[in-house]
Amino acid sequence: MTQLLLSPELIFLEKEFDTKDDVMNFIGDVSVKFNITDNKEALVRDLWQREKEYSTGLAESVALPHTKSDAVMEARICFIRLKNEVDWNSLDGKDVKYVFGILMPSSNLENLHLKVIASLATNLLEDEFKEKLESLETAEEFYQYFTNQIGA
Repeated sequence: MTQLLLSPELIFLEKEFDTKDDVMNFIGDVSVKFNITDNKEALVRDLWQREKEYSTGLAESVALPHTKSDAVMEARICFIRLKNEVDWNSLDGKDVKYVFGILMPSSNLENLHLKVIASLATNLLEDEFKEKLESLETAEEFYQYFTNQIGA
């Protein structure tokens, strides 16, 4: 898998948001700050468009909001561990605490986002992976663990 999809500066631990909308806007803000997009509004709109098709809230308190968008200039992943759980209209009815924002350019012909989602979904079946989502204390620890597990 392509390296550097995730980097320590795109890992946010114990962030506090009240709503799914707040989280989506934060992903947009971060994407502008780290030059993933120069059009926050289009990126957030595209994230919501995917969300309207089906909830990206999976199970086990995890959401994978994702988009393949013309607004994305560089394929990246951001991770947010929420301090408080947020309603995400998840498939299992539970609120979300862990958010992997998967941002891919429209030109991503090799469907990298599907590979990332499949790898994350597989890892989410493992108790150790789920425990690490909660227990890792720094962005650097999370980055090291995540790149070893997912190869991102």
